[in-house]
Amino acid sequence: MCPAPRALRAAGLGLAMLIALSAAAMAQTRPTVLQLEDRPSSAIYLDEGLYFQSFREVDGLAAQVTSLLLGGGARQAFRAAPVALSAGHLHWHDPVGYALARSGPAFVRGAAGQDWRPFDIAILTDCGNCPEEPRAQAAWIERSRRDAAAVRRHGGQPVLFMPWADRDRPEAIRRIAEATTLAANASGAFVIPAGLAFAKARDQRPGLVLHADQMRPNRAGTYLAAVVTYAVLFGVSPVGNRATGDLEAETALFLQRVAWETAWTYFAGRLPPE
Repeated sequence: MCPAPRALRAAGLGLAMLIALSAAAMAQTRPTVLQLEDRPSSAIYLDEGLYFQSFREVDGLAAQVTSLLLGGGARQAFRAAPVALSAGHLHWHDPVGYALARSGPAFVRGAAGQDWRPFDIAILTDCGNCPEEPRAQAAWIERSRRDAAAVRRHGGQPVLFMPWADRDRPEAIRRIAEATTLAANASGAFVIPAGLAFAKARDQRPGLVLHADQMRPNRAGTYLAAVVTYAVLFGVSPVGNRATGDLEAETALFLQRVAWETAWTYFAGRLPPE
């Protein structure tokens, strides 16, 4: 089992009670899936194209996660095969079908060495602007349910990647976080709360630039997204990790702390213990 964070495993029922109590005090919906079934070693990343560049580049998100694994002492790489759509939104297409029709580094042999499974996890993202129109949100949530079911049928675990808000519309993160959490709860999917980490970093250090343009992340933004992904998928603290993404050590440490605080706040409703 791979908790998010791993330190939450010991909390067990107490953590569930904590989340139930904190939900009453917080307006934002709380996640119901708190951990992955297994520690992932491979993934497909399904996207409508908006965030694809962040995953695809040599020093992009997937490569950064592998660096963080190695920097934390693990002997494991994170193999990821991005599958992007050139136009439209995920609910216009069948991205899971597209992914299953291809082969690549994320396609692995089952533990028994006989049955093939295409991936350990499938990371899905969309709803970058999360329209306020209820029917549009409902359509996206329903599509997330269908995609999550398809992922499970093929032996993978569904994960929703929470996007960040536009550079000039930081207030949109509240709607994005709510919509992503609702979709994840409806489909039984795990969440990578990257968007909330961007918002926390911006609140704590307004002068730190995380965007290359309106939506795409720069090097620091990509590193922050990677650190959040690493922290929640593998359930370990990134604070002090030797992999800094070629950032200044102090900036990398700040982003590591933001990612870890975001993970605890999102999943446990509180900050991590000192």
